[in-house]
Amino acid sequence: MEFSEILKIIKVPRNLTEEELSSISSVVYDYLYDEKYSYELFLLWDDFFQKTNFDLNIILGLHDTFFKWYSIVFFKNFDRLKPEQMASILPYTFMMGFYLDFSVVYLYTDYLMTYISEDKEQTRIHKIIGEKIVKSNLPFDYEKGLSIKDLVALKLDVEAGNLTDEEKIQRAAIIGSIEEYLSKNDFFMFKSSEQKVARINNVLDFFRFLSDGEGIEKFRPYYLDTVEFLPSEKEVEISELLFDSYFKLNGNPVIDEVNKKLEEENKLLEKEIAVFSYVDIKSELEQQFSYDDTGELQPIEEVLAKLSQLAEENNDEKIEELYMFDEDAGKFIWDDDLLQQS
Repeated sequence: MEFSEILKIIKVPRNLTEEELSSISSVVYDYLYDEKYSYELFLLWDDFFQKTNFDLNIILGLHDTFFKWYSIVFFKNFDRLKPEQMASILPYTFMMGFYLDFSVVYLYTDYLMTYISEDKEQTRIHKIIGEKIVKSNLPFDYEKGLSIKDLVALKLDVEAGNLTDEEKIQRAAIIGSIEEYLSKNDFFMFKSSEQKVARINNVLDFFRFLSDGEGIEKFRPYYLDTVEFLPSEKEVEISELLFDSYFKLNGNPVIDEVNKKLEEENKLLEKEIAVFSYVDIKSELEQQFSYDDTGELQPIEEVLAKLSQLAEENNDEKIEELYMFDEDAGKFIWDDDLLQQS
């Protein structure tokens, strides 16, 4: 479907009919991740959500279509935004960003350090975001979960031994809810136990970091000391830097507790769940991406990047070889020999 045709359906956010959704579901993500079109879509949808003042009911009603798509093009164009614009959107989209597997921590901290030159301005923008999330009634999972402001208010800086039984139960339930939310993205299930724990800790760390008005000032010297190494770092490593710079200063005893609990749970889970096969990976990629007229998955750069990510996360270089360019065919094709090894 040409962009002009799909634009007639998705230009104005609304509740789509089943027929409309079915007609675009196989191609819409091609345009969301395409640099040529994603910024145009961002501008269209940003105008809509800004004019509605990010109305809670509208976000919830469109969370699995237009608001998710809006979040994708927001993070895809993060470094093109003006600081005030970024600060007006991030409080509503950062949890969707974690769900969509974007490098939220890296994108945000790198933006503040790289695109805002004045320290005072960095702090001002950070405080604007923090002030919004501590008042946000938006459910963290965009459905019926705890509100973002209530998550911020949880006693994450209190040792478990100092909590009441009721508070311990609440904390465990929230951690489980966050994991359940992230697990709705199939690619989360491809992660190892350690990577799942790290991802959940990303969320917990980021909540406290955003809600601390002085957080960016404490983070800044650590960033500046290592800035020359950051472009090659991955989000988990950036998150560890964030942890070192902020949480070692302020403490977050719940993290060790979370690590132990989730590691134990994931070890049990891994015994019950079979390892994903190459066929499973092919199936997931075919659901996320679409074939073009030549029979090649597009956008190919995103496909190859996802395969590379999965190969690293699963410590299996063969995953990168699943979809390779074939000179005879003149296009990328699946490696049938590898698929048969599944």
